[in-house]
Amino acid sequence: MLAFLRAEDGAVTVDWVVVCAAATGLAIATLELGQSGLSVYSENVRDEVQAPYFHTSWTQ
Repeated sequence: MLAFLRAEDGAVTVDWVVVCAAATGLAIATLELGQSGLSVYSENVRDEVQAPYFHTSWTQ
């Protein structure tokens, strides 16, 4: 049992699994943070495209 606990076989694999899990978690968190802003932006674009006229604060 002691030899099993001291063995370093597979340590690199464990490191890569931890790194990949962290990268996946960061990617999901980034998507969640950006999704609400992107939703509002896409709604604004849709409204402007479907409107019969073009009106923004900088065209007055």
